[in-house]
Amino acid sequence: MVEAVWPAARDQAEGLRRLFGPRRAHMLALADVAAQDSGVSVAMATAKTLAARGHRVVLVDEHGRASRACGCGGIELFDVLARGTALAAAIAAVTPNLRLLPARRAARELGAGEEGVQQRLDACARSLRDGSDFVLVDSAVRRGRLSMLTLASPEIILALSPSADAVTQGYALLKRAAAARGPDGFRMVVRQSRDVRQSGLLADTVGAVARQHLGMHLAYLGPLAADGSGLAEILAGNSPQADSDAGEDAAVALPMPLSARRGHLQSVV
Repeated sequence: MVEAVWPAARDQAEGLRRLFGPRRAHMLALADVAAQDSGVSVAMATAKTLAARGHRVVLVDEHGRASRACGCGGIELFDVLARGTALAAAIAAVTPNLRLLPARRAARELGAGEEGVQQRLDACARSLRDGSDFVLVDSAVRRGRLSMLTLASPEIILALSPSADAVTQGYALLKRAAAARGPDGFRMVVRQSRDVRQSGLLADTVGAVARQHLGMHLAYLGPLAADGSGLAEILAGNSPQADSDAGEDAAVALPMPLSARRGHLQSVV
């Protein structure tokens, strides 16, 4: 028999959760292969939108773009992990809801094998998630590989554009990342295409190759605009519906047929 939960009991339970056990932040890394085509980071766009809508967000900046724009970065995550600097000293408040943690040097120089680094990284991740709704890692791709911080994130979202180079680079990145941390916890979005159907077909193609060759279930979260917008709505559980009335003139053709794109991927499996 299922007991009814009365409104007063539900309110009391919610109050106890707020008092003794706040919800842990959703922590994820965004590896944006498409950023090189647009110059706009999905992570930055998503962090700004979530913060503007009242969510408490921490953006971990592995590129240094946001840090330079905000004039911060004198102390960064490298100092926390390698030198024992307090985490609070490295975090800058950008807006009331958006905090920034510069991490360019940490992403470039630190590896999991260095003594004590992994333990300090785990402690930092726990601290960042406390008191936040979202922790977003703006992942840098260097020599086709992801950083220790990105690989340690519970979820990694790969942002692709429809270009053949981006798809090939994205799959190669998935292959290396899966070898480093296993095939679980990966997601995908497609940006810079207003054709929702073609974006879905592209995602199906990449997902099928990843499933066949990597044993990976690469969940497709949806299409994004060229400026990276749209992921905030998906993460907040309010994904916008595709415009079913969009005509043929609104579609942006993919630069390579999907059948050819699958063959292109086969060259890197």
